[in-house]
Amino acid sequence: MNPTFMIAIPLLTAFLLFVLPKRRWLNTLFITLVALFTSVYSIAGLFNIEKSMSFGMGGWPTPFGINLVVDNLSAFFVMVTQLSFLLTIFALFGWYRAERYSGALMMTFLAAVNGMILTGDLFNLFVFMEIASVSLFALLNLRESSGSLKATFNYMVLNALASSVYLIGIALVYRATGTLNMADLSQKWGVISEASATTVFLMLLTPLLLKAEIFPLNLWAPRIYGRSSAGITTLLAGMVAPAGFYAMIRLFSLLSSSGTTQNSLLILAVLTMVIGEVVALTRKSLREMLGFSSVAGMGVLLMAALSNAMEGALFHLFNLALAKVVMFLSVELLTAGGRDDLESLKGTYKRNPAMAFVFASGAFSVAGLPLFAGFRSKLIILSDMMKAEHYIITAVFIFASIVEFFYYTRAVQHIFSSNEEIAGGRQCSHPLSTLVLLAAAIFIIFTGIYPESVMALAEKAQMALTDVGAYVASVLGGM
Repeated sequence: MNPTFMIAIPLLTAFLLFVLPKRRWLNTLFITLVALFTSVYSIAGLFNIEKSMSFGMGGWPTPFGINLVVDNLSAFFVMVTQLSFLLTIFALFGWYRAERYSGALMMTFLAAVNGMILTGDLFNLFVFMEIASVSLFALLNLRESSGSLKATFNYMVLNALASSVYLIGIALVYRATGTLNMADLSQKWGVISEASATTVFLMLLTPLLLKAEIFPLNLWAPRIYGRSSAGITTLLAGMVAPAGFYAMIRLFSLLSSSGTTQNSLLILAVLTMVIGEVVALTRKSLREMLGFSSVAGMGVLLMAALSNAMEGALFHLFNLALAKVVMFLSVELLTAGGRDDLESLKGTYKRNPAMAFVFASGAFSVAGLPLFAGFRSKLIILSDMMKAEHYIITAVFIFASIVEFFYYTRAVQHIFSSNEEIAGGRQCSHPLSTLVLLAAAIFIIFTGIYPESVMALAEKAQMALTDVGAYVASVLGGM
């Protein structure tokens, strides 16, 4: 897989959207075909990667030039983000036609997220993060409302502060080591004193913790999840958060950090999980419930990654991204963009039984019910944490899972409960939306019953993460 295509093709598409005739159906078809091509290309490439590969840009030698790195870990995350994007485009067929520039913004956003995952340079990681953020801010404001504008402003301020901290951090890194190439930096990290290395490392993690929705830098997330359209929330849950998580674990693998730093982040991860699940339990709005649940899910991933359960974390990330995208989209179609409080959802399965089934499939997977994909990934995380003797964290994880099971079961019960006030006529979604989401729901069940393929990909990704020598060798070569 040539990583250049995963960035260049979406950027070229964004440019061409301003050149093509202003016909919405043509733009829609063009974007859909590009999303389909890049998704198929990323999946095909994932199955053909045998070793880590570095691609230099502009003919400059490493570590002086820009380089993109592909291994089983980065390819796994690109696959997750591509599938999330493709599912959003197909399921919300016609949503991005509502505004003139939304298609170009979404393509720019896709290129930036892929760049965050594929880059091998700290400064270019900053550039791609900023491009993704600006694109997302613009998309958030396409449908203006007082609630969404306020949430967007809060996110912009926090993002600007976090980016400033990161930029100062990479300036300190360059001053101390003379490089920003991640592979080269891993070889020179030891020249920085332990106290300075800890401070700089935390500075580099600041915007990544923000994007991965880790407490206390996640206060913006629930409000945006609750007040934005499904087209935005799926991009956050299925693309931004996974990309931030990827950058974090990549830095953890390449740059050594103190035990105190890892323990502190583990505490933050547990707090993110517990607070997210408990607050989700108190929410009456289904979108807000999903928002806090998404935040809690990212806490689960970081907690598992720091508790020697990385393979389970990667498998769970795949399941979470797919399930959350499915649930946000099905809620949008189930409620027709209207009220989403639990009482108003009673009996809505009569209006749209297909979307009710889709939501239930995603909810049961995230909650970890048997026969669904989330059950397998949670079981692996539990097993790995028990082997590592993290008994207290395991107990907290079980508690959080019980809370999650309770509020998702309650939501599904409301949707499938009988309500005589619900009109008899059925509400039909776009046929393509219905077909795609039903296929995704069936895939969630299929993965729960036959998880071997995804588990094998997660295992290869975990091995690529721990094989730092192979990553460094692919980038620096004989240096």
